[in-house]
Amino acid sequence: MKTVIFGVEVDHYKEEVDLLRAMTYMFIQFRSDQVALAPFVAECLQNGEYDYKEWMENNGRKVEELLTQKLIEGVLNKYMLKQLKQWTASYARPRFDELMYFEEKYDIDLIEDIIPMLDCLEINSARELSDMVKEYIVGQDEAIDMLSVPFFQHIESFRQGYTCPVKSSAIIMGPTGIGKSEILRRFGDIARKAGCPVIRINSNEVVPSAWKGLHITDVIARLLTEYSIDQLRYAVLIFHEADKLTHHSMRKVGSEDIDVDMIRDIMRLHETGHSLHLENGYNSDMSVNACQLPIDNLLIVFDGAFYGMDDIIKRRLNSGSMLGYGCSRGSTEEENILRQVTAEDMVAWGYPPELVGRIGTFCALNPLSEQTIYQIMLSAKENILGEHIKYCKRYNVELKFSDDALRYIANQAYNSGMGFRNVKTILSQCMNSLYYNLCAVTTESNPKVVEIDRDFVASHIGKYSTPQNKVLTR
Repeated sequence: MKTVIFGVEVDHYKEEVDLLRAMTYMFIQFRSDQVALAPFVAECLQNGEYDYKEWMENNGRKVEELLTQKLIEGVLNKYMLKQLKQWTASYARPRFDELMYFEEKYDIDLIEDIIPMLDCLEINSARELSDMVKEYIVGQDEAIDMLSVPFFQHIESFRQGYTCPVKSSAIIMGPTGIGKSEILRRFGDIARKAGCPVIRINSNEVVPSAWKGLHITDVIARLLTEYSIDQLRYAVLIFHEADKLTHHSMRKVGSEDIDVDMIRDIMRLHETGHSLHLENGYNSDMSVNACQLPIDNLLIVFDGAFYGMDDIIKRRLNSGSMLGYGCSRGSTEEENILRQVTAEDMVAWGYPPELVGRIGTFCALNPLSEQTIYQIMLSAKENILGEHIKYCKRYNVELKFSDDALRYIANQAYNSGMGFRNVKTILSQCMNSLYYNLCAVTTESNPKVVEIDRDFVASHIGKYSTPQNKVLTR
C-alpha cells in the first residue's frame, strides 16, 4: 500500500522505521540533482539494505552541523527557502502536521516564514497576486486589480533581473479608514517575501536635499545593513500621506520653497539613468561609507486622503455648463467621484505636470458601506475581530458575537465617518471589561463561552471605565 511521507511517495510503511524523521534529514540536505534519491533511501531503510540506526546517526549529525553553519552565517531562512523550493519541485508539499513536526524538532518557522515566501515566489500573474491580496481586503476589488499590475511587473522584473520599461508609478487615494494602508501593507508584504525591500516614507517627516532634517536618501540608506545594493535597486518606495507634499488651499506662507524642492527630489526618482548618493556611517579608516543606488528599477507608490480633491473634480465636470435650470450636475453626484480623477485634477491640486505625467496608475478606493464593513469582519483574513477572538483563545475563552452585534458595530463605524478604522475603537471599548477579568478563567479545563450581543455593544460604546465581573457570566 502506497503512502506519502513528507511529500515523498513510498511503497509501504513500517512503524519501526521512523520515515518522517528520515525524510526531514533528506529534506535538509536535499540537492536538485537528487530527485530519485529520497524514495530510494526510504525503500532501502525499510527493507534493511541500509542499517537504520547507523544511517540515522550519521545523517542526524550532518544535519545538525549544516543547520549550525547556516545559522552562524545568518542565512538559515534563505537556505530553508531554497530547500523547500527544490523539494516541492520534485515531491508534494508536506502536510501541515508534518511541517509542525519539523518546526518542533528544529525550531525553524516553516509555516509562518518560509511557506509564505515560497507562495510569493510562485506567483505567475497579476491576477494571482490580486487574488492573494483580496483574501485580506474586502470591498476594494477594482483598486486591488489595478495595483496588482505594477506590483507584479516589479516583482517579476526583480526575479528575472531586468528593467521593466512599461512599469509606472501609482497613486492611491481615498478618505481615512477605507483600507489604503492595509492594501499597501499586503502588497508590500508579498513584495518583501519575494525579495524586494519595501521602504515606507512619511511625507510629513522628510525634507528635501540641502534642507536640515531627514532626507529620502537617509531613509533608504538605513537598509544598507540589511540589503545589498542589488536588492535595493528593486525597492518599493511608498510615500505615505503624499497629499501633504503640496495642497492648493492649505499652503502656508513661506512653505512653497520646501514644497517645490520636495517635489523636485521625488521627480529625480523618475529620471532614467539617475542614481541616489547613499551614505551609511564610516569605514574603519574614518572615510564615509557611501555608494550609488540606480533608480531605474524602483517602484514608486503614493497614498493619501486628498481631502478637497472631490471639489476640484466637480468644478472641472461643471466647467462651461450654464447656471440655473440648464446646469447639469448628475455626473458629480456619484458616490465615489474620486474615480474620475485625471492628471488635470492632480495639477490643480498642486503637483507639477512633470511629476503627474510620470504617474501611470491613479487608483481611487471605494467608500466602505455598512454592509462592506460587516463583510470585512466576517470574511477578511486577519481582521481586528478575528484577532480579538484568537486573543481570547489564549485565555481559554471562546468569544462569540451575535449577528445583531456585528451589524450594530458596522452601523456605528459607518456613521462615524472613519470607516473600518472605527471598528477597532468600538471593539476595544466593548472588550475592556472582558480583558480585565481574563486571568480568572485561565485555569478552567473547559473553555469559557462569552457571547456578545447588540445590547452589550450599545451599552459600552463611549465608555472607558473598567466594568465589573458580570461580563463573564453572559
